[in-house]
Amino acid sequence: MEPLTDPDTVCTGSTSEYVIAPPLGAVFYHWYLDSILVEDGPWNFFDIDWVAAGTYQLCVDVSNACVPESADPAPQCIRSR
Repeated sequence: MEPLTDPDTVCTGSTSEYVIAPPLGAVFYHWYLDSILVEDGPWNFFDIDWVAAGTYQLCVDVSNACVPESADPAPQCIRSR
């Protein structure tokens, strides 16, 4: 699976879009910010309006109901600065 791409600098009031290339057959994306689920759905992108500058970790976990969970790709994460 291609890595998660993003702007890695977080500024107060900025908007960022994070994108991951869909793996073959991926149908559902689980987006986590600092280990808290913030979005579930069929979208391979995530937009966020930052309310505070800081260091955050954004992760996406991809699942496909047509394959065993063990065949799902590993979660991809990025840490802001």
